Order: sequence, then C-alpha cells, then structure tokens
Amino acid sequence: MLAHPGIISMLSWWYPIICTITLLHEHSMEKEETANKENTGPAGSPKPALKNADSKLGKLQTRQPLAEKERNSGIPPPSPPYKDRKKKRQSLGAAISVVSSVEKSLDEELDYWLRFWMVRGALLSIKAMFGYFIPKPIVIVLRNMECFFYLWIYALPFMVPQTIAGQQLPEARPLRVLTSYISPTARYVHEHIANIVPETFWRNTIIAMVSNAMRLSVMLGILSQNTADWLLHVLEEGRPLLIPSGTLLMPGIITQYGSLYVQFVPMISRSTEGGATEIYLKFWVLNAMFSALLQNLAGFLWWIPFSCHATFLLWFYLSLPQTINTWYGVLHDELCSFGLLPGSQQAQDLSQTRVGKVSMSLLEALPKAKDDISDGETGSPVAAGEKELTKDLNSAMDVARRNVDEPSLDESKGPAVTKVKGKIRPKSKNDGDEYVPPVESETDAAPSSRRSIRTRRRRV
Repeated sequence: MLAHPGIISMLSWWYPIICTITLLHEHSMEKEETANKENTGPAGSPKPALKNADSKLGKLQTRQPLAEKERNSGIPPPSPPYKDRKKKRQSLGAAISVVSSVEKSLDEELDYWLRFWMVRGALLSIKAMFGYFIPKPIVIVLRNMECFFYLWIYALPFMVPQTIAGQQLPEARPLRVLTSYISPTARYVHEHIANIVPETFWRNTIIAMVSNAMRLSVMLGILSQNTADWLLHVLEEGRPLLIPSGTLLMPGIITQYGSLYVQFVPMISRSTEGGATEIYLKFWVLNAMFSALLQNLAGFLWWIPFSCHATFLLWFYLSLPQTINTWYGVLHDELCSFGLLPGSQQAQDLSQTRVGKVSMSLLEALPKAKDDISDGETGSPVAAGEKELTKDLNSAMDVARRNVDEPSLDESKGPAVTKVKGKIRPKSKNDGDEYVPPVESETDAAPSSRRSIRTRRRRV
C-alpha cells in the first residue's frame, strides 16, 4: 500500500530533516568563509575608495534608493498581480522559459524548507486536534491523502515553470500558496491570545519588578548572574504563552491542546518574519526530533502521571531562542564529530563526544559481577557467596570426620555408632577398629552426625 507509515515518515521526516541540517551547515560555513575573507585582508593595503564622492564639493553624496525596501521581511517581495502580469506578457510576446526548481540559491532553499516545516506543523496540529474523533476507516483514507499531499508538494515545482517570459512566479509553488493562508491565520490567533496581557504592562511592571528582585538576589549571592539572566529571558519570552499556561492547572486531556498550541502556533506565526530564517529552521529541526522521540515513548509516558504537563513545559523550553541555539549547537557538533555533515572534520576520539560519554555512563550503570576471587587449591574463580558455602561445607565435613575418628568413650551407655553413606548404624563386631566411611558419604552424613553429637551430650 502506498500510504505505508515508512513512506510517510520518509517523505515528511527523514528527507526534510536531512536537507535542512545540510543547508544550515552550508549556510554556517559560507558565513564563516565570508567573515574570514573580511578579517584576513592584505596588511598595509590601501582602503578602497569611497563611491559617489563629489570631488568638486568635497562632500559625500549617499545614493537614495528608488523604492523603499520592506523592513523586517525575509521573504522575497511577491510578483505583480496576475492581471498586470498577463498584460505585460502579451505586450512582450516572449516565449515561455522553464527553469528547474533545483537551480536555486542557498537563501531560496532555506526559504523553501522553512515554508515546508510550517505546512507540516499545521498538518500535524490538525491531525492531533481531530485525530481522536475520526473513525478508523476514514483514518486510512486520510493517510493515503497525506501521502499524496507530500508527493504533490515535492513534484509540483518540477511541473510548473518558475519563470514565464522572464517574470518570476514564486507564488505558483504549492508551499507559497499554502503558507499564504496558514501564516496569517496563525498570526491572527497568536496575536489575539498574546495581547490579552498588554506588552507595555508586562515590560514596565512585571519584568521591572522581577529584574529588581533578581539584582538583589545576585547581590546577596542567592542566584548567579547566568541564572538570573536566563530567568529574565524566560520571563520576556513567556508573555505570549501566559494564557496557554493556564492549561497546566487542568486535566491532562486539556493540557494536550495547550501543548499543541505552544508547539506549533507561535513558530508558525513567527516563521515568516524576516531576518530570523536560520533560528526558525533550527527550531523546526529540534521540533521534529523531539516529536519523533515523544511519539515513540507515548506508550510509556501514558503510565507516568502529569506527563502531559511535562510535555507542555518541554515545548515551552524549546521555544526559547537561547535554548534553540544551545541544543542545535549540540546536535551540529555531534554530527560533525561523526563526520555526517559535508566538509566537517571527524573527531579523533569518539569516546570524547557527548554520545560517547552518555553511552559509557550507561554501560557503567549496568549491573556488573564482583571482582573474581580465585580458589587457593584449584585456582578456579568463585564468587563470594560460593566461597562461604564452601566454608560451611568443609566445616560440616570436619565435624563428620571427628565423629568417625573419635567414637564415644562411655561404652556402657550404648554401642558406638559409625556412619556409612549418610546413615547412622551401630558398630558391629565385623567392623574393624580402623573403619573409615567413604569420603563421598561425609557430606551427606553431616546433619545426622550433628544429631548424634547432641544425643551423646544429652546422655552424658
């Protein structure tokens, strides 16, 4: 069947996460190379001459842009409306040129995968909200539709031309069409819930009071400066999530919907904001990895009390910018250490990586046998419990030997007894004076010999 869970997982998780991590790695390497070129210029080289300089007036004239650029927007400006574009094409009368979607710049690839994660997050949130109420036969049909949906996203850009008569058609791509509806809806919901607590009141009253308390605690040595800064960072980022945090006081079935809100809605509404494409992609990578982990542990977490509340706190923690940079840095370093990213150097000693250290700590935590204790006679290793059992057995055998070698001196009390194969019988006339029972019977006769000793003591 086409809608196999493995195929859907490959289309919606494995392939996107590999592409996103690789693009982020290439983007970081490109930024490092650019910074190195700027910092390592030739020593003593003359500075480049300033452009747009008026030599007659001796003043610098700055070039004014023809049109004011959009601020705080990382998305390329949309093309002209379809009607205007159509008239322009008719006037030009140029042929249609088809460009493959593979020929993109790095920024366009990052924007493409950012929009993909937004669409995927919206789809997962809808599945989680209404999945409990959908019958199983309909779930199978929807699973097939989900598989074809991902195939449509991947295949349609190769079928639709990106340029027509030299005009870019970015809005014809499926991800741009979908995000043009998803992002405004998520932003509308997020802003209305966040603005229940005014931002001015939050900053001027709450944050100001808490910051003064933090300074006093740092001065008294109660908190460190790093801890105080991190708590203030949590407080500043927690205003939009203050109202959803009220679900922590409710049963787990309601807290699940609060977790869904924290997991998807804020980042879907913010992902279209410019200048932060990289950090949003890092969040979606971490979101996908932790979602897969929680999904695999769902059967185990069901038995743990307040697991839904802990999940809410986890997504709130992962939505902090400082947390995103920290955890993605850990993931990036581990992948570079194992040589899984292109152009990265593999670590010489894998045991020094975080994965290696965690693996070694788990191995050390496993139960181990105690140190081997070698036997003096045979040299074979025996455990401490076996050694104690051997001592008790030897002592019982010594008692049995003494009972056999030293018969009772008071013959009037009764005939002497001898031990044969673990049984006690009176000593007959046919027995010799130096009768010794077999060695293998001494172990079996130890309890009976003890009873004979107690009997003799009573008679005496």
